[in-house]
Amino acid sequence: MRNAGKTNKIKLPKGIRQKKNGSYIVDITTEGVRRTKTLKTLDEALVVLKEMQKSPDEIKQDFTVGQAVDYCLKTQWQSYCGAIRYHTNAILDFFGKDKKISTITQMDISNFVSSCRNAGLQDSTINVHLSKLATIFNRLLDDEIIDKKIKVKKIKLRSKEKNIVSQEMEEVFLSKLKKEVHRDLAVLLLETGLRINEALSLRKEHIDLHEGFIYIYVNKTDTPRAVPITSRAREILSKRIGNADLFPRVKYAAFYVALKNAAKAAGLPEDITIHSLRHTCLSRLAKNGANASIIMAWAGHKKLTTSQQYIHMSAQDLKNFANKLDNAI
Repeated sequence: MRNAGKTNKIKLPKGIRQKKNGSYIVDITTEGVRRTKTLKTLDEALVVLKEMQKSPDEIKQDFTVGQAVDYCLKTQWQSYCGAIRYHTNAILDFFGKDKKISTITQMDISNFVSSCRNAGLQDSTINVHLSKLATIFNRLLDDEIIDKKIKVKKIKLRSKEKNIVSQEMEEVFLSKLKKEVHRDLAVLLLETGLRINEALSLRKEHIDLHEGFIYIYVNKTDTPRAVPITSRAREILSKRIGNADLFPRVKYAAFYVALKNAAKAAGLPEDITIHSLRHTCLSRLAKNGANASIIMAWAGHKKLTTSQQYIHMSAQDLKNFANKLDNAI
């Protein structure tokens, strides 16, 4: 017979106790100063306990950027460790793992932004880097590892960059789409710039792999067009062309939810939507030299002015490259 009421309890170290809801409280007094912190898991509590057991002066003197990143990876970002490491690696590469947090200045942060821009990163990606840097500082402040708030201000996005999936973030974003069919659909939209209803309506007879075109007959502007098939799009279409309908069981609502969750997990801007995938494709065309007429024919725009907005954004990118040349001289 089982002994009612008896459970196997883990012996917790001094300074940690468990609440009824399963969370853990770290509660210690160091050099006459009492400090407490509530954590979701025991692993997080053990990390915090170890830091709290140090004297305040010792903590503030020794904590480096490398230690700060490791600390947050253990206590803050366990769920999205893979995506977060992309951003934290950028922070480590610039500041260096041995740089002390107490020595970081606003000029250092500004130079970090400049370094990211010189590396060709889009402003939206730089803002995610800055967001993670701010999270590190705020966590250290909350846990009394530092005693002074370090301000991290995001840069102002150009309007057309708010809802673009940057090339450096694309792989992370796609990896967060759990279903293969959703990944296939997302890649196809990124490669072709199709509208979502056009992609979901694709049938076998619309695809000509030999000539390398997708033929769209019914669309928003009632203008039939042929969309070129890129190598990545060919892989997706070749795999799915065995079905009469290429995406027979994909519902718009389900894909929308999956995409928003993947974007959040990858640390992309909140503005990312399904239409962002089409917008990203057309923006990349402009960056690679396509003029407004080419973009108009590719996208099926009814007005040339709609296509010209991508050329304007490409001009800004040309200016960024000019700045790179100036810095190289």
